[in-house]
Amino acid sequence: FGKEAFDEEVASNAPPDGPVDLSLYETASDLHMFGLERLKEELKQRGLKCGGTLHDRAARLMEIKNVDPKDYPKNLLALSKGKTKK
Repeated sequence: FGKEAFDEEVASNAPPDGPVDLSLYETASDLHMFGLERLKEELKQRGLKCGGTLHDRAARLMEIKNVDPKDYPKNLLALSKGKTKK
């Protein structure tokens, strides 16, 4: 099992680049491979809250799987800049 074989295996197990296609994943645990920062960026790009643990972030993304952006649950939406939580 040489270095080339190892590099190939690591590359094949690496998460794909680009936006995360949620239709390819069944559970929040499936999204853990993307890591905290990548999931944070995905949530930000979708206008969703982006804090929490790895599982929190993955679960939030799975909650909006197959949901039109205009129908995202309000409790998942990030606060707009300038607004504060009451």
